[in-house]
Amino acid sequence: MIIDPTTAIVGTIAFGLHVYGRYQERTASELFFPWLSHQVGYLLTSIAFCGLGLLMQGEIMEPLGFTKPLTFAFVLCYGAGHLVSRVLGITAASKARKA
Repeated sequence: MIIDPTTAIVGTIAFGLHVYGRYQERTASELFFPWLSHQVGYLLTSIAFCGLGLLMQGEIMEPLGFTKPLTFAFVLCYGAGHLVSRVLGITAASKARKA
């Protein structure tokens, strides 16, 4: 197998937690699926980054200082969304609420 199923499950859960957190930060009171349809580019980019990182786990895990594959999968897939949102310039809704 290319990606261990347990690692894939942990990565999926971590990414799901990230998406749930992003959804909770929204400013408009819109339902989940309409909100999700407006976030397609962000979600696809984040999923690609997470998937690529899991595929390259053997090459990048140790240089980044991780010794446990499940910890790496969780941090990578949860953090992939944060990294992509910074690159795309997506600001947190809490900042928009304060403004």
